[in-house]
Amino acid sequence: MPPIVVMTGGGIKGAVAAARCAEDNELLLVHVNYGQPSAPAELKAVNILTKTFPSSCVMALTLPHVMQLQEGPGRSVEQRFGINEGVGEGGPSAPALRGLIPVLMSVGVQCAWRVGASTMVTGVSRLCEASHLGMSGVDAPGYGWHELVHSFNLMVECLSGRGPQLRVETPLMDLGLPQMIKLARRFRIPLERTWTCEQAGPRACGCCERCTARARAFIEAALVDPLSTPAPAPV
Repeated sequence: MPPIVVMTGGGIKGAVAAARCAEDNELLLVHVNYGQPSAPAELKAVNILTKTFPSSCVMALTLPHVMQLQEGPGRSVEQRFGINEGVGEGGPSAPALRGLIPVLMSVGVQCAWRVGASTMVTGVSRLCEASHLGMSGVDAPGYGWHELVHSFNLMVECLSGRGPQLRVETPLMDLGLPQMIKLARRFRIPLERTWTCEQAGPRACGCCERCTARARAFIEAALVDPLSTPAPAPV
């Protein structure tokens, strides 16, 4: 029986999404390095997940073209079109790539087709990730997420042709991070081994956007984040 493909970055959302479909199923955990500083720490966390889900294996992929976009398309093109003007020493930081999650979903679909899977799961949440679509300025929280996934599945159906039909599922779509943390505890996921930070480590920075969101979510869930405890003193 083909595995279920689960897209995960080694964080809480991906781990919970995997846990929801792990029973009686083999899992292919797919991690994508698109040039994010946290990629090595994320992949380490994904590999640790295989101990929680014994019937799972990891596929690690890189997207060099996305890395190139993050680094910049080249000085002559930047000068011609005014790309990233003002970015540099003393200037504002480059904006995050928009539309990244649909790109990652497309990678997951390709992996699913490759192994003959009928289900590709991603842990995206409309309550957590609107900024990845450039929707942070939209008044309604999570605007467009359900429409996006529906349209994406229509595209996948068209591209599948006469082959096995593939479905993209988003089981955490309507959950906030505090709810996911409670589910992670219920599934006995080792939260101390997940990686949320935007940086490479070896310890979470505690001050980036993702770290602060994680800390706030644990407070709202009335639980203690195991990553917030100080490291033991060397013996």
